[in-house]
Amino acid sequence: MANRIIEISTSGRHLSAFRGFLKISESGQEVARVALDDICAVIIAAHGITFSNDLIVRLASKNIWLVSCGKNYQPASWLWPADSHSLEAQRIDFQIALPKATKRQIWADIVRSKIRGQIEVLAALDKSTKRLDRLLKEVRSGDGDNREAVAAQVYWPSLFGTDFRRNRELPGTNAALNFGYTILRSCVCRAIAGSGLHPNIPLHHSNKYSSFRLADDLMEVFRPLVDFQVVCVRDSVESEGLTPAIKKTLAGIVEKEILIDDSRYQLVEATTRIAHSLVAVTTSEVKRLRLPTSLCIHSVVE
Repeated sequence: MANRIIEISTSGRHLSAFRGFLKISESGQEVARVALDDICAVIIAAHGITFSNDLIVRLASKNIWLVSCGKNYQPASWLWPADSHSLEAQRIDFQIALPKATKRQIWADIVRSKIRGQIEVLAALDKSTKRLDRLLKEVRSGDGDNREAVAAQVYWPSLFGTDFRRNRELPGTNAALNFGYTILRSCVCRAIAGSGLHPNIPLHHSNKYSSFRLADDLMEVFRPLVDFQVVCVRDSVESEGLTPAIKKTLAGIVEKEILIDDSRYQLVEATTRIAHSLVAVTTSEVKRLRLPTSLCIHSVVE
C-alpha cells in the first residue's frame, strides 16, 4: 500500500524519476531513492528544490500529491492529477447534484464523528469528557447550533492547557499541528481524487479561499488522531522544535489503524473507504457515509 510520506527538508536537492523510483540527488550524487508505488505524498519544505518534468508526470499518473510548504509548514501549493479516474466527469455531476438535505445529514454525521474522536483523545489522557459527551448528543442536521465550534472551545484547553491558542503562524505546538494536518490533508485529497470526486465541491465548508473544501470536510473526522500524536511529542517540540525524529513520528499517523464498522484500516485505506462511501451516497446506493467507529486512540502511544 502507498503509505509513505516523503518530506524533502534539505535545501538544494533535485528530485527525478528513475525507472519505478523517486530519486533524490544532491550536487549530482544520488542520496536516496524510494519506490513510487510506496509513496502517498511528497512534501517540500526546503529552499532551492528542483525536480524533473518526468517526475511530475509519474507522480500524477500514480495519484501522488506534491505539496510545497511555506512558513511554519503551511501548504503553499498542491499539485494534483488532472485525470485520476475514468468516471470523474460523471461522478462530479452526481457530486454537484447531491441534495442539500443529504449534505446537511452528512455534515452532522461528520461533526458527531469528530467529537467522538475528541472524546477518545481526552479519555486516553484521563481528562474529563462530560461536556463533550453532552455536546455529542446535541448535534442536529447541518449542525445549525454549531456544536462543533462549542466542542472546540472545550477540547483545546483540555488538551493543551488554557494558555494555548490555535494559530497557524506560531511555532512549537502549532507548527507540529500544521505539519500533521498537511499530511492528513494529503491523504484525504489523494483518496478524493482517486475516487473520481472533485476536492473543491464541498459538503459544508464554504471558504472561498480554499481549493480543497471537500477535503476540509472529510479530514475533520481524522484531526483528533493528529492532535493526540502532537500531544505525545509536545514537550520535545517546545524544547527542540520540529526535528526530523519528531516529524517522522508525526508522519507515522498514516500507519495507524482506524476502526470502520468491524474492520481495521490504516489511515490511507480508511480515507479511501470514506471517499468511496461518499461516491455511493451521491449515486443513492447508500444513504449514510461510512465514518470511523473508533480512531483507536488508545493504541497511538509510541
